[in-house]
Amino acid sequence: MSDAWAGGDSRALVYGEVQGGLVFIGEQKAREQAEIYGALESATTWGELRGKLPADAKAQLAEFFEEGEAPPDAEPFDAGEWDPYVDGDWPPWPAQQMLDWVPERIQTLGSSEGSAISGDSLSLGPGREQEIVTAFGEEGFACRRDDALALRASHGAS
Repeated sequence: MSDAWAGGDSRALVYGEVQGGLVFIGEQKAREQAEIYGALESATTWGELRGKLPADAKAQLAEFFEEGEAPPDAEPFDAGEWDPYVDGDWPPWPAQQMLDWVPERIQTLGSSEGSAISGDSLSLGPGREQEIVTAFGEEGFACRRDDALALRASHGAS
């Protein structure tokens, strides 16, 4: 179970409805993801992108390039033309990451959904919201609904 996605030590989760399902994510991680999407959407050069990303995200970004092959700072950047972003490979997808950290008994309240492009994700239906939130509480998590942040952390759209 990856505590980084679950909320780390604080166990504080935010959740919201994203594309018809409930997405749960650690509050700190949600803010970081939203920051990454903000950088991707606003950067006009590779240097500007790197300058706006949180430290962990910079390291993740570097993994997409062979040593010495990262685009120079002055090179124009357009997220819509960068394959890892367009293909859904980066940044990570919170609904998919939930399969790694959400306790199994809570996962049984939903289902695993397949995606031809990005792989499987956990689908938790909004009709079971109270039951799911209660189950998270029983597992020691504190849940707070924040649809805007959950959406922003999931795919950048506000």
